[in-house]
Amino acid sequence: MRFPVKAVGVSAGALMLAGCLVSEFPVLDASSGRAKPLKDGAYIACPVSEEASEDDCQTMTVVFQPDRSYHFISEEEEEPSVLRFRRVGNRGYAVQSKEEHDEFAYYYGAGNSNRMTLTWMMCKDLPENVRTKLLENGDLESDSDDYEACEVKTVRGLTDAARAYHRGQAESDEPITMELTPAPAE
Repeated sequence: MRFPVKAVGVSAGALMLAGCLVSEFPVLDASSGRAKPLKDGAYIACPVSEEASEDDCQTMTVVFQPDRSYHFISEEEEEPSVLRFRRVGNRGYAVQSKEEHDEFAYYYGAGNSNRMTLTWMMCKDLPENVRTKLLENGDLESDSDDYEACEVKTVRGLTDAARAYHRGQAESDEPITMELTPAPAE
């Protein structure tokens, strides 16, 4: 999604090389991505890493739309980031973000309006048995054996990957995560 890309200092092109789950077409739509875990309002988005500082944070307005998507509006971006959420467990969500050039990236979201963490889901971080099953069933597709890029093909491909994150089965040495918290009232 555009706002975390800036917040965590990773370009969209780097996401493909990093092994994120991506797609050329949206997997979630108004009927399959309709969860509403966040309240409308102002939020602060900050990267979660040892190198991050307050300067890396971004304030944005979150607005739930009639089409059941969220618009994340930042003064730093011309267009809002458009996200959809699908519940995969208690306070756990598969999240789709429309990126530049009409591509889509996928995250695991955990929390609610008080605190939401968004973690880029990485193909190589999925448990081998989950990844193998999703690849064999055509729910994910990868052109390389080291899973430098995995394309999400189905809702099941997205939700099973997010459930692996939700259950703590996905392991990463360096997760790319950001945290959303309500902005203080002015």
